[in-house]
Parts: sequence; structure tokens; C-alpha cells
Amino acid sequence: MKELYNELNESIIDSTIAERVQRLNELALSEVLQLKAAIEQELEKHFGALKSQGVDLSSPLITEDGFPREDIDVLQVRLTRRYLNMLRNDLRDVIDRSQFLLNDHFQASNPAERPIDSTSIVPFAQIYDILPNGPLDVAGVRESDKLIAIANVNATNHSNLSLLQKTIRENENVPLPIRVLRNQEVLDLTMTPSRQWNGPGLLGARLKLI
Repeated sequence: MKELYNELNESIIDSTIAERVQRLNELALSEVLQLKAAIEQELEKHFGALKSQGVDLSSPLITEDGFPREDIDVLQVRLTRRYLNMLRNDLRDVIDRSQFLLNDHFQASNPAERPIDSTSIVPFAQIYDILPNGPLDVAGVRESDKLIAIANVNATNHSNLSLLQKTIRENENVPLPIRVLRNQEVLDLTMTPSRQWNGPGLLGARLKLI
């Protein structure tokens, strides 16, 4: 039984993730963001594994008579649940670390001078309803582009778009770097939030979380 447990445990756990989490405070920002993406992918994979057996994190594993269910692999489900809980805890630590590194990186810089981190490639919002001659249109943003970052606001820290809105309001008429994803191509542009155009808002477009 112990050998079976060890075999299952090794087949489930991604040792490269565990090793990087242990060295989290030593990792550079780019490595932390890569680790975040790896954990999110691993979570999706193993939640899918539970779903394939018709269970989730809280489904009962024994029958009403107190016997292990025969329609699922109980040991596999238990190990997967334990791994998912571990991954969720790791993800919280990784997100906290990424936010600390981002804040530390940009703390002393002016928003107009802040470069977008070269490793930031994860889109977090869809851009649509772009109005002609609005700030985003003038910047070269196109319908259905996906927003990766504006200044230091990105997928790790936008806080349900509230930090993005705050950054735009506080930098009216200030050129800001913007990064978008268009047909799998990452584009770096410059956008100036402004009301000095014949339309509503500082962007001249709508954003939707993805």
C-alpha cells in the first residue's frame, strides 16, 4: 500500500513547481510570473482530473454505509485533493511575492517613465467598442486587442480593473506605455489618457475582463 501511495504521489506532483516554490524569495520577477502561470496550469489540469471522476473538493468518498465508493479511485482523489490544496496555498504566496516585486520595481519611478516589464505577456482584458480618434485608437490599438499592461498595471495586480482605472485617472494627459496582444503578437505602444477629443471617457473604448 505504501509503495502504491508513493507511486501515485510521484505521478501527481510536479516536482519542478515544488522546487521553485521553496526558492520563491530567490526568484527574479520573470521567474515568479512563470511560476504563477505554471501553478495555474497545474490547478486547471488537476481540477479537470477530479471532474473526470465526477467529484470535486468536497464530494463524499464513502457510501452511506461507511464503505469507500467503488465508482471512483478513492486514493487517487484524496491525493489529488491534497495536491490542489497545496497548489492553491502556493499560488497565494506566489501572487503576494509578484506584487511585492512589482511594487518594489516601480516604487521610485514616474508613471509616465515606467517601462512595462518585458516578461509581462498575460492578457487580462478584452478591448472593444474603440471609438475613432479616441486615445486608444490614436495609440494604434485595434478592436479585439487584448490588454496585457498599462504602465505598471498587469494581470497580477489590476484588482478587478480598479487599479487600472485609478492609474488612468491619475495620469490624464500623461503618455503611458501600453502592451497589447493581437493575433498572438505582443505590441508595445504609447497611449495618452485624455478628454480632449470628441467622445466620452479617457480611453475611448470599453474593457472586459477575460
